[in-house]
Amino acid sequence: MTDDPIRIIIADDNAKVRFALKVFIELFEDFQLIGEACDGSQAVELCQELQPDLVLMDLIMPQMDGVAATGIICERFPNTKILVLTSSIDYELITKAMNAGADGYLFKHVTIDVLEEAIRSTVS
Repeated sequence: MTDDPIRIIIADDNAKVRFALKVFIELFEDFQLIGEACDGSQAVELCQELQPDLVLMDLIMPQMDGVAATGIICERFPNTKILVLTSSIDYELITKAMNAGADGYLFKHVTIDVLEEAIRSTVS
């Protein structure tokens, strides 16, 4: 890993979740929030524009869900990693996201330490 920050996009339709993740990202000097999306289509557009290292992707969103967005991002931007963050316990949906190319998944109630480690290991 270089000295460059880990460039992150948050994709979640819940503004409170996006805010909490933004506060989390700001705790680490080597994490950089470069964009926020409230649906999957915005996430795809931001990936095209900003070329992040990582997208923190919710699965259940309007317009385009996280599974569809994950598939498109993984196909078009193979260097961008996808870490699914979901509150859904629908393992079929999680499996679809993993099959679409997600690099891992966590439930939203994880601790700060677990999320930090997941981000670091996903991009390394």
